[in-house]
Amino acid sequence: MGRIVFLACLFFAVPCWGQTTWDVFAVGENITNIECSASTDFIGNANIQATNAAATEDRIYLILYSSSCISGCVAGNTVNGFLRHALTDTDNAKILIYADDGDSVPDAGDALISATLLTSGGQTEWTSVAIVDAVSCSGQYWLGFVTDASGWNYVYDNTASTMYYLTIPGSYTSPPNDLSGSWASTTRTISNYITVGP
Repeated sequence: MGRIVFLACLFFAVPCWGQTTWDVFAVGENITNIECSASTDFIGNANIQATNAAATEDRIYLILYSSSCISGCVAGNTVNGFLRHALTDTDNAKILIYADDGDSVPDAGDALISATLLTSGGQTEWTSVAIVDAVSCSGQYWLGFVTDASGWNYVYDNTASTMYYLTIPGSYTSPPNDLSGSWASTTRTISNYITVGP
C-alpha cells in the first residue's frame, strides 16, 4: 500500500511542479514588461522650488535627469510636460528634451527628442502640455526649456542639480538639433518635469 501512495504522489507531483515553474516564469515576465504609470514615473523635478526669476530670451536652460520608473517599467512614452510658472503675467516657453549620449555633458552627441510649446495662464501654477515621445527608463535625458521675449518666470533653488545654460540666437523659434556649444553651468534645480506612461 505504501508503494502505491508513493507512486501516486510521484505521478501527480511532476505535473504540479512543472506548472508551478511555468507560473513563476509568467509572473516574472509580467513584472519585467510592466507598463509605466504617469502617476508615478517621470523625468525631472516635481517639487515646487522657492525662488523665481525671469528667463532670458533664447537662452536654453537644461538639467540632466534619469527616468524615475518607480513602477518598474523599462520603457514608455512621455505623457505631459510641466513647467512651474511664477507671477501673473502670460509667458511662452518650449519644453526641451534631449537624449544624453552617455557622457553626462551637453555636446554634439546629445540629440533633440522634442521641443513643445506651452503658454502660462497668467498666474502662479504648474503649466502643462501634452508630449508624446518614446523614452527608455535606463537612459538619461537633458530636460529644460527656452523662452521668447516674454521671459518665462520660472522657479528654482540653488541646490542639488547642475544646470547648464547657453544663449543661442533664434533657439526659441528653432531649437538646435543637438547641444553643441560652450555651455556655462551653475548649481540650480528648476521645477520642471515630464510624466512617463504607457
